[in-house]
Amino acid sequence: MSKRDEFIRKMKDQLDEWNLEIDVFEKKIRKIKTDMTDKYQARIDELRKKRWEGDRKLEQIRTAGEDTWAHLKAESEHAWNAMKDALEAFKSHYRKDSDSSRRSGEHRE
Repeated sequence: MSKRDEFIRKMKDQLDEWNLEIDVFEKKIRKIKTDMTDKYQARIDELRKKRWEGDRKLEQIRTAGEDTWAHLKAESEHAWNAMKDALEAFKSHYRKDSDSSRRSGEHRE
């Protein structure tokens, strides 16, 4: 398998994993009985946008010529880091808000 094919496979696997994580969080926020629901949904929408950008980069790499795929790889890695950071920030805020809400008795998952 070429480096390019391996990179594409890793990107696809990571995008699929992130998509599942986003889906899980979206299902959780549908069950929340709090004023935080809109805030969570807005963040999930942002994550889905970043995930879509990852899909777009993946398609560009798949169709790129050998001379341009290395450049696209660097761009993709930047997008990857942004997606990873955004997802980690969401998880951190969700846990923090969830813990705070549980202590106050208003969060129901």
